[in-house]
Amino acid sequence: MAPIEGDLALSPLTLDDVDDGLALVSEAGWNQVAADWRYMLTAGHGTGFRDDTGRVVATSIVLPYRPGIGWIGMVLVATTHRNRGLATRLLGHTIDWCRGEALTPMLDATPAGREVYRRLGFSDGEVIERWRGTGNGSATQNDPMDIDLACRIDHAAFGADRRDLIASLAQRDGAPRLQLDGSVLLGRPGRTATQLGPLLAPDPLAASALCERAIDAIAGPLLIDVPRRENALRDLLQSRGFAVERAFTRMSLGTFAPMGDAMRAIAGPELG
Repeated sequence: MAPIEGDLALSPLTLDDVDDGLALVSEAGWNQVAADWRYMLTAGHGTGFRDDTGRVVATSIVLPYRPGIGWIGMVLVATTHRNRGLATRLLGHTIDWCRGEALTPMLDATPAGREVYRRLGFSDGEVIERWRGTGNGSATQNDPMDIDLACRIDHAAFGADRRDLIASLAQRDGAPRLQLDGSVLLGRPGRTATQLGPLLAPDPLAASALCERAIDAIAGPLLIDVPRRENALRDLLQSRGFAVERAFTRMSLGTFAPMGDAMRAIAGPELG
């Protein structure tokens, strides 16, 4: 471990750090639960700062989506340790790790984060809107799922292999799984709402049909992150009482192709 400013140490994150991660999520008002942390810490490269008691006070995780993407997420700093440059230091470490693995760093930035990332050399891509609403169903929805189909569509739309992520979402306890012909919608339970996405569909009509089916089937608060280009899906969400909660900008440190048309809603800013 490398001491920083005398009282903090930079070190890898492990599954033993899930509870500290959940505390940071709760403080920030984010939606992730323990299953999200366990997946990301198992599949990705996590780094954090610890205080002199060993408690994690800042985090960053990168998910390697090969052959070419290092997806950065979960950049969190405890309120007691903000304005000390910890997030910037973690990002520098994460970017260096991506470069060592020949991966292009990518992320979805909030408006405040976007200014930080631009100073680090990241370039803007698409704008993604987070919509929040309420499902009208009484439970969740679990269709038989063609994992190979979902992985093929996702690979083409996202631009890298995310089979491990797709399989993990499809097998998550209590998670919605919907499939209609060549369209797929996955999701996962969250701290404040069920997160819908990725939504993979060949055309806007199919995407809207599958999303409406999810709204009618699933109970309780829902979140879905939709590229701003998806006018039909945004119109549907608005008609069902959903509202935009915040926006993200997809950014990359280096050249990378934009999302394919079949990506109608993303898996979430922490997953891409």
